[in-house]
Amino acid sequence: MILRLVDEAVRRERACLQLGLTERCMQRWRSVDVGDDRRAGPKTRPANAFTTAERVKMLEVVNSPKYCNPPPKQVIPRLVDEGRYLGSESTLYRILRATGQNDNGGPMKGSTILATLQHLGIVASLSRPSVSDDNPFSEALFRTLEYRPEYPKKPFAALEPARARVTAFVVGYNTERRHSGIRLVTPDERHEGREQAVRANRVRVYERARRLHPNRWSRRTRNWSRALAVFLNPKRSQDTLDSKLAKESDS
Repeated sequence: MILRLVDEAVRRERACLQLGLTERCMQRWRSVDVGDDRRAGPKTRPANAFTTAERVKMLEVVNSPKYCNPPPKQVIPRLVDEGRYLGSESTLYRILRATGQNDNGGPMKGSTILATLQHLGIVASLSRPSVSDDNPFSEALFRTLEYRPEYPKKPFAALEPARARVTAFVVGYNTERRHSGIRLVTPDERHEGREQAVRANRVRVYERARRLHPNRWSRRTRNWSRALAVFLNPKRSQDTLDSKLAKESDS
Protein backbone atom coordinates (compact mmCIF):
# COMPACT_ATOMS: atom_id res chain seq x y z
CA MET A 1 0.00 0.00 0.00
CA ILE A 2 2.72 2.50 1.00
CA LEU A 3 4.98 1.61 -1.92
CA ARG A 4 2.08 1.94 -4.35
CA LEU A 5 1.08 5.36 -3.01
CA VAL A 6 4.64 6.65 -3.29
CA ASP A 7 4.95 5.32 -6.85
CA GLU A 8 1.69 7.06 -7.83
CA ALA A 9 2.68 10.39 -6.28
CA VAL A 10 3.65 13.23 -8.59
CA ARG A 11 6.64 14.12 -6.41
CA ARG A 12 8.13 11.10 -4.67
CA GLU A 13 10.42 13.20 -2.49
CA ARG A 14 7.48 15.09 -0.97
CA ALA A 15 5.48 11.88 -0.52
CA CYS A 16 8.38 10.25 1.33
CA LEU A 17 8.76 13.36 3.50
CA GLN A 18 5.10 13.27 4.45
CA LEU A 19 5.42 9.61 5.44
CA GLY A 20 8.60 10.20 7.42
CA LEU A 21 10.63 8.00 5.06
CA THR A 22 13.63 8.41 2.79
CA GLU A 23 14.04 7.27 -0.78
CA ARG A 24 16.88 5.03 0.34
CA CYS A 25 14.47 3.36 2.78
CA MET A 26 11.99 2.76 -0.03
CA GLN A 27 14.75 1.18 -2.12
CA ARG A 28 15.59 -1.23 0.70
CA TRP A 29 11.94 -2.26 0.97
CA ARG A 30 11.86 -3.05 -2.73
CA SER A 31 15.15 -4.97 -2.69
CA VAL A 32 13.90 -7.67 -0.32
CA ASP A 33 10.57 -9.44 -0.12
CA VAL A 34 9.55 -8.43 3.42
CA GLY A 35 6.19 -6.87 2.84
CA ASP A 36 5.02 -3.33 2.33
CA ASP A 37 5.96 -1.59 5.61
CA ARG A 38 9.08 -2.16 7.71
CA ARG A 39 8.73 0.82 10.06
CA ALA A 40 7.80 -1.46 12.96
CA GLY A 41 11.40 -2.71 13.00
CA PRO A 42 12.79 -6.24 13.29
CA LYS A 43 10.77 -8.90 15.06
CA THR A 44 13.76 -10.97 16.12
CA ARG A 45 15.58 -10.61 19.43
CA PRO A 46 19.13 -9.19 19.13
CA ALA A 47 21.80 -11.86 19.52
CA ASN A 48 23.68 -9.75 22.07
CA ALA A 49 20.65 -8.98 24.24
CA PHE A 50 20.83 -9.82 27.94
CA THR A 51 19.10 -13.02 28.96
CA THR A 52 16.34 -12.99 31.54
CA ALA A 53 18.70 -14.60 34.05
CA GLU A 54 21.31 -11.87 33.46
CA ARG A 55 18.73 -9.13 33.95
CA VAL A 56 17.47 -10.73 37.15
CA LYS A 57 21.04 -11.08 38.43
CA MET A 58 21.78 -7.42 37.75
CA LEU A 59 18.63 -6.30 39.53
CA GLU A 60 19.45 -8.52 42.51
CA VAL A 61 22.84 -6.87 42.82
CA VAL A 62 21.70 -3.25 42.50
CA ASN A 63 18.84 -3.86 44.95
CA SER A 64 21.13 -5.42 47.54
CA PRO A 65 21.90 -3.36 50.69
CA LYS A 66 25.44 -2.70 49.47
CA TYR A 67 24.48 -1.25 46.09
CA CYS A 68 20.92 0.05 46.48
CA ASN A 69 21.99 3.69 47.06
CA PRO A 70 24.88 4.46 44.66
CA PRO A 71 24.03 5.35 41.03
CA PRO A 72 25.00 2.98 38.18
CA LYS A 73 28.08 5.10 37.44
CA GLN A 74 29.37 4.13 40.89
CA VAL A 75 28.00 0.59 41.00
CA ILE A 76 29.66 -0.74 37.83
CA PRO A 77 33.28 0.21 38.69
CA ARG A 78 32.84 -1.08 42.23
CA LEU A 79 31.69 -4.43 40.89
CA VAL A 80 34.59 -4.49 38.44
CA ASP A 81 37.01 -3.81 41.31
CA GLU A 82 35.57 -6.94 42.94
CA GLY A 83 36.28 -8.89 39.75
CA ARG A 84 32.67 -8.94 38.53
CA TYR A 85 31.37 -7.54 35.25
CA LEU A 86 27.59 -7.67 34.90
CA GLY A 87 27.20 -5.09 32.14
CA SER A 88 27.76 -1.44 31.28
CA GLU A 89 26.27 1.60 32.98
CA SER A 90 23.97 2.22 30.00
CA THR A 91 22.67 -1.36 30.17
CA LEU A 92 22.00 -0.98 33.89
CA TYR A 93 20.15 2.29 33.31
CA ARG A 94 17.98 0.63 30.63
CA ILE A 95 17.09 -2.27 32.91
CA LEU A 96 16.25 0.10 35.78
CA ARG A 97 14.02 2.20 33.51
CA ALA A 98 12.27 -0.91 32.18
CA THR A 99 11.45 -2.01 35.73
CA GLY A 100 10.45 1.46 36.99
CA GLN A 101 13.39 1.77 39.38
CA ASN A 102 15.00 4.93 37.92
CA ASP A 103 13.23 7.80 39.78
CA ASN A 104 16.22 9.25 41.77
CA GLY A 105 16.49 13.02 42.00
CA GLY A 106 17.91 15.92 44.00
CA PRO A 107 16.55 16.02 47.57
CA MET A 108 16.43 19.80 47.63
CA LYS A 109 15.88 22.64 45.19
CA GLY A 110 18.50 25.34 44.71
CA SER A 111 16.03 27.99 45.81
CA THR A 112 15.70 26.29 49.21
CA ILE A 113 19.46 26.41 49.75
CA LEU A 114 19.61 30.06 48.65
CA ALA A 115 16.81 30.97 51.06
CA THR A 116 18.67 29.23 53.88
CA LEU A 117 21.85 31.17 53.10
CA GLN A 118 19.94 34.44 53.08
CA HIS A 119 18.28 33.57 56.39
CA LEU A 120 21.72 32.99 57.92
CA GLY A 121 23.04 36.26 56.52
CA ILE A 122 25.43 34.56 54.10
CA VAL A 123 26.03 36.27 50.77
CA ALA A 124 26.31 33.70 47.98
CA SER A 125 29.23 34.15 45.60
CA LEU A 126 27.78 33.97 42.11
CA SER A 127 29.79 33.66 38.91
CA ARG A 128 28.57 33.97 35.34
CA PRO A 129 26.06 31.36 34.09
CA SER A 130 27.65 27.96 33.48
CA VAL A 131 31.05 29.19 34.68
CA SER A 132 32.16 27.83 38.05
CA ASP A 133 35.38 29.79 38.44
CA ASP A 134 35.22 30.84 42.10
CA ASN A 135 36.50 27.48 43.30
CA PRO A 136 35.36 24.81 40.83
CA PHE A 137 36.46 21.70 42.70
CA SER A 138 34.96 22.88 45.99
CA GLU A 139 31.72 23.70 44.19
CA ALA A 140 31.68 20.23 42.65
CA LEU A 141 32.17 18.73 46.10
CA PHE A 142 29.33 20.84 47.58
CA ARG A 143 26.98 19.77 44.78
CA THR A 144 27.78 16.12 45.46
CA LEU A 145 27.11 16.67 49.15
CA GLU A 146 23.76 18.38 48.52
CA TYR A 147 22.53 15.68 46.13
CA ARG A 148 23.31 12.75 48.37
CA PRO A 149 20.12 10.81 49.31
CA GLU A 150 20.95 11.11 53.01
CA TYR A 151 21.32 14.90 52.83
CA PRO A 152 19.22 16.23 55.76
CA LYS A 153 15.99 18.03 55.00
CA LYS A 154 15.90 19.69 58.43
CA PRO A 155 18.53 21.68 60.37
CA PHE A 156 20.81 19.89 62.81
CA ALA A 157 19.96 20.31 66.47
CA ALA A 158 23.60 21.00 67.38
CA LEU A 159 26.99 21.62 65.80
CA GLU A 160 28.55 18.25 66.62
CA PRO A 161 26.05 16.13 64.64
CA ALA A 162 26.59 18.42 61.64
CA ARG A 163 30.36 18.01 61.90
CA ALA A 164 30.00 14.24 62.23
CA ARG A 165 27.82 14.07 59.11
CA VAL A 166 30.24 16.16 57.05
CA THR A 167 33.22 14.17 58.34
CA ALA A 168 31.57 10.90 57.28
CA PHE A 169 30.83 12.38 53.87
CA VAL A 170 34.43 13.55 53.36
CA VAL A 171 35.78 10.13 54.31
CA GLY A 172 33.45 8.43 51.85
CA TYR A 173 34.20 11.06 49.18
CA ASN A 174 37.91 10.30 49.39
CA THR A 175 37.93 6.55 50.06
CA GLU A 176 34.74 5.11 48.48
CA ARG A 177 33.42 7.40 45.77
CA ARG A 178 34.80 6.74 42.29
CA HIS A 179 35.45 10.03 40.47
CA SER A 180 34.80 10.18 36.73
CA GLY A 181 37.49 12.81 36.17
CA ILE A 182 40.23 10.39 37.29
CA ARG A 183 38.94 7.24 35.54
CA LEU A 184 36.56 6.28 38.35
CA VAL A 185 39.18 5.67 41.03
CA THR A 186 39.00 7.17 44.50
CA PRO A 187 41.12 10.20 45.45
CA ASP A 188 42.94 8.05 48.02
CA GLU A 189 43.83 5.47 45.35
CA ARG A 190 45.09 8.29 43.15
CA HIS A 191 47.23 10.06 45.75
CA GLU A 192 48.56 6.92 47.42
CA GLY A 193 49.69 5.36 44.13
CA ARG A 194 47.23 2.44 44.24
CA GLU A 195 45.29 3.39 41.12
CA GLN A 196 47.64 1.55 38.75
CA ALA A 197 46.75 -1.81 40.28
CA VAL A 198 43.05 -0.89 40.27
CA ARG A 199 43.12 0.09 36.59
CA ALA A 200 45.11 -3.01 35.61
CA ASN A 201 42.57 -5.24 37.34
CA ARG A 202 39.72 -3.52 35.50
CA VAL A 203 41.42 -4.15 32.17
CA ARG A 204 41.64 -7.87 33.00
CA VAL A 205 37.98 -8.04 34.08
CA TYR A 206 36.77 -6.29 30.91
CA GLU A 207 38.91 -8.47 28.65
CA ARG A 208 37.53 -11.58 30.34
CA ALA A 209 33.97 -10.30 29.86
CA ARG A 210 34.70 -9.59 26.19
CA ARG A 211 35.98 -13.13 25.64
CA LEU A 212 32.80 -14.55 27.18
CA HIS A 213 30.46 -12.38 25.05
CA PRO A 214 32.42 -11.02 22.04
CA ASN A 215 29.22 -10.10 20.17
CA ARG A 216 28.44 -7.45 22.82
CA TRP A 217 31.60 -5.48 22.03
CA SER A 218 31.74 -3.61 18.73
CA ARG A 219 34.96 -1.81 19.63
CA ARG A 220 37.77 -2.05 22.13
CA THR A 221 37.01 -2.34 25.82
CA ARG A 222 36.71 0.66 28.09
CA ASN A 223 39.63 3.05 28.39
CA TRP A 224 41.18 2.61 31.84
CA SER A 225 44.40 4.53 31.17
CA ARG A 226 45.57 7.08 33.73
CA ALA A 227 43.91 10.49 33.56
CA LEU A 228 46.78 12.97 33.31
CA ALA A 229 44.92 16.25 33.82
CA VAL A 230 41.67 17.04 35.61
CA PHE A 231 39.36 19.91 34.71
CA LEU A 232 35.84 20.75 35.84
CA ASN A 233 35.04 22.18 32.38
CA PRO A 234 37.76 20.69 30.11
CA LYS A 235 36.99 22.56 26.88
CA ARG A 236 36.44 25.91 28.57
CA SER A 237 39.49 25.50 30.80
CA GLN A 238 41.70 24.81 27.79
CA ASP A 239 40.26 27.79 25.90
CA THR A 240 40.94 30.04 28.90
CA LEU A 241 44.52 28.80 29.14
CA ASP A 242 45.13 29.31 25.42
CA SER A 243 43.71 32.83 25.60
CA LYS A 244 45.88 33.68 28.60
CA LEU A 245 49.03 32.39 26.89
CA ALA A 246 48.18 34.38 23.76
CA LYS A 247 47.79 37.59 25.75
CA GLU A 248 51.08 37.01 27.56
CA SER A 249 52.89 36.44 24.27
CA ASP A 250 51.42 39.65 22.80
CA SER A 251 52.55 41.69 25.77
